[in-house]
Amino acid sequence: MPNQSAFKNRFVSLDLLRSIAITMVYLFHYGRLFKSPAWITDSSSFGWAGVDLFFVLSGFLIATPLLEEISQRHTLDLKTFFIKRFFRILPAYGFVLALYYFFPLVRERGTLAPLYKYLTFTQNINLDILHHSAFSHAWSLCVEEQFYLFFPLLLLILLHFRLYHLGQWVLFGFFCFGVLIRYLSWSYVQDYQEGSYSQWYIWVYFPTYTRLDGLLVGISLAALHQYRAGGLEKLRPYAAIILVSGLLVLTAGALICTDLASFTATLVGFPIVALGYGTIVLSLILLPKQKFPGRKLWRMLAELSYSMYLSHKIVIHLTQRYAGEWGLAKDGNAMFLLCTLLTVGVAYLMHIAIERPFLQLRHKVLPTPVVQVPHVGVVR
Repeated sequence: MPNQSAFKNRFVSLDLLRSIAITMVYLFHYGRLFKSPAWITDSSSFGWAGVDLFFVLSGFLIATPLLEEISQRHTLDLKTFFIKRFFRILPAYGFVLALYYFFPLVRERGTLAPLYKYLTFTQNINLDILHHSAFSHAWSLCVEEQFYLFFPLLLLILLHFRLYHLGQWVLFGFFCFGVLIRYLSWSYVQDYQEGSYSQWYIWVYFPTYTRLDGLLVGISLAALHQYRAGGLEKLRPYAAIILVSGLLVLTAGALICTDLASFTATLVGFPIVALGYGTIVLSLILLPKQKFPGRKLWRMLAELSYSMYLSHKIVIHLTQRYAGEWGLAKDGNAMFLLCTLLTVGVAYLMHIAIERPFLQLRHKVLPTPVVQVPHVGVVR
């Protein structure tokens, strides 16, 4: 496997996007699932798309080392890949799942889906948030885990049958499949007279096969970075223009998705949002050493983003419950500030007590990489 520390250092500027993504998700959930100041609800309507940004980043950051390994070794070390994913994902996830399962007090609302769905990362399949809304945000982790399982196997299949050179057509095929299945799912939901919005979530929003756009855009960027590095190098002087273009495309996607369950948003909005994010990611790949204001803050948020994502609903729920009893207004700015500080604090504790020790253990379990990844193409 490629050297991971070198790989991480090459794309440090993408931490800015990770911090933006977790902030969007946090504000969106705070403004819609809990009592909150009006300004949060009004300003976070597009926060649902923070998950889509995570998907684009995951597609790129997971696909890049896999494609590099194939280029160097003409195969993949699946054992090492899955061990890395195990130590990165499962410890913190298992801890939070145990809290939800054994301590009903921490559940923000509703009940859990059946336990086996969380253990097999299939909770996003037929997820009815009207009845199983506790820890419902695990659905996006299910999408990513299924991607981690499927994508390396797909690469090996293409290699085995000597179809790897057709990879771009495979990506295009999956993109078309995603749009088609989303259209069919949306049409099916229209048959419901009551509860159609919850059915839209079940059939359109949560399933992996309808949320491929962001992951595919991320994979496409990884392929461009690996196999079209010279072409990307020529785009370096236009990185700022590409960034502005991405923001404009993303703005168009946000406007289209004002009514998220509409036909236009479902069919056109999702891909445009993914393309907008992809264009922004591309601009930062071209400027990997660009220093943005507040570097320490957004790098910290990026590092804590996984633990924050897992635990933020628990922290907000318990803080509003008990601080509210002490006289702090649940919909006030002071409560929001307290919840935010505690969310970051809990995420930090999880990071140093759970994530970091298991990542250190991972380094001991896995052999030291022999192959060192050169800084090629647009990466310096």
